[in-house]
Amino acid sequence: PGALIPESSIGDSFVAGIVTIGFVPQRDDDVIGLGVAWVELFAGGTGQETVVECFYKAKINRHLYFQPDLQY
Repeated sequence: PGALIPESSIGDSFVAGIVTIGFVPQRDDDVIGLGVAWVELFAGGTGQETVVECFYKAKINRHLYFQPDLQY
């Protein structure tokens, strides 16, 4: 626990994402995004890991934003 993962234990990987501004009508400064990452692992377990993440950043006022984030 707490040790770095050696590079030799990671194989191929894929990462992609998309972000857009003003997706919701009347909310031109809000941001929405979706991303996915996949990696091949050689150190036991299932041999791979996939992560999906989405977020929405809502502008409340000039100095304040609200940004929930979901990860699976």
